[in-house]
Amino acid sequence: AIVAVPNVATWSMRASLLRGDFTYQDHGILDRTHLRFFTYETFHELIRSHGWEVEDSFVDSWEVPGTQTWLWDYPQAWMKARSDARARDPEARQGLADKAVQRAFGVIVSNHQRAGRQLGRLFPNLCAKHIGLLIRP
Repeated sequence: AIVAVPNVATWSMRASLLRGDFTYQDHGILDRTHLRFFTYETFHELIRSHGWEVEDSFVDSWEVPGTQTWLWDYPQAWMKARSDARARDPEARQGLADKAVQRAFGVIVSNHQRAGRQLGRLFPNLCAKHIGLLIRP
């Protein structure tokens, strides 16, 4: 069987708790319908305590502070601004430095999701928004 739960120990939840905010919402980790909250460890403990064995665990989504901004938003905005500037001035040439930076951003953006999954696996309590387990009786 595959089971999944939201992770209450993510960066965003910890930041909310530091601000004193534990407000239930219409969706997300603090969804009003959630009755119990789990971390990576407590979810494993719950499964084992009911006689199930965890065969594998996985992270289906992740978060790391700043990565969305630095690894996605900024590179995308920079590439769009450069593209818009060239569109306004068709005679403008793309310099070697522009090409190198654009290639570097392309590599960063393309590795964004893979890096996040790896961080989520390495630090599931801090990075994993949802924890999934493959279990058997």
